[in-house]
Amino acid sequence: MPWHGIASIGNHLRHEYQHIDPEIIWEIATVRLERLSRAVADALKDFEEPT
Repeated sequence: MPWHGIASIGNHLRHEYQHIDPEIIWEIATVRLERLSRAVADALKDFEEPT
């Protein structure tokens, strides 16, 4: 996962919003977000305490 790019999107949305392409945001929300959610869930498994 391109974690740096994912983390920096917030700065772009807050400070460069006038240059954001709505179609890209829509693709992120409808296509890529599910993949990101799975990657985050997998990463969080590394921090879970053993049962």
